[in-house]
Amino acid sequence: MNMHPEELAMAASLLPGNSIQPSAVVLGAGIAEVIFGVVWLFTKHRRRLFWLQTIVFPVLTLSATISDPSTLIHPFSPLTFNLCLLILSIIGLLISRDVPTAKTCKRQR
Repeated sequence: MNMHPEELAMAASLLPGNSIQPSAVVLGAGIAEVIFGVVWLFTKHRRRLFWLQTIVFPVLTLSATISDPSTLIHPFSPLTFNLCLLILSIIGLLISRDVPTAKTCKRQR
């Protein structure tokens, strides 16, 4: 698996001391992202995932800003990217109750 040098540098700046390798943290985060995506495909309780995302995105933005504040000037900075994802999660959370399912569909003959 190829890891971006900036991700490794950001993980290294957030980790205290030399007890944990940054590559292990980046690899674990990548595996967690893949698992989260697979859960999105197969779960019925998407509102819980929307709630989880509305909590996680600000935390990720804050940790990326603390680890390397210079990333805020990049075109696709963690601030703009995660803010867009947070807004989409809030919209999804608000409209998820109104999405019809096959279980609640009523047919007329």
